[in-house]
Amino acid sequence: MSNKRGGKGAVASTEESVYLDNLLKETSQKIANNNKRFRFSSRIYFNDNDSMGTINYIIPDGGAFYIGDKLLAVFEAKKQGPRGNAIERWYKNNAWCRLINKDVSYITFCSGYVEKDSPLYRILYPFHNGDLGIVDSFSKGKNSVYFQEYWTAQEVKDIMQEILDEIVEQI
Repeated sequence: MSNKRGGKGAVASTEESVYLDNLLKETSQKIANNNKRFRFSSRIYFNDNDSMGTINYIIPDGGAFYIGDKLLAVFEAKKQGPRGNAIERWYKNNAWCRLINKDVSYITFCSGYVEKDSPLYRILYPFHNGDLGIVDSFSKGKNSVYFQEYWTAQEVKDIMQEILDEIVEQI
């Protein structure tokens, strides 16, 4: 049996990163408290999946929404300047979530330097294009990424709620 531990990566360190992480955490909690159809968790557990090796949970910034035991939506925050590697954990978390449910909706809010020539945009774009997902819009069961220099609480809440409503409509 492998030694199990959590999969928490690097912690956001800039004021802007902390703001976006907290914004997603708080917004997800509020939405979950007002919508009893979903089960919310700040962690995604892999306890019964030995293929995960030593990792038995991950902590997406905005948590995860389930109906019953089915993982339906995961919300992630990424803030990056002109240089950096904020995106590494995104790939790992996305892959692990797709092992649980290949049709999970994986939604990422990006802030900071989000121009089309930015590292964040160039690295995420291939996984949000064509059959894999979409940029600045939502596609159920795919990767969706929203790029904006700065997010307000209302903007994040509106997008999250719209996405969760759309998922419920299609169930």
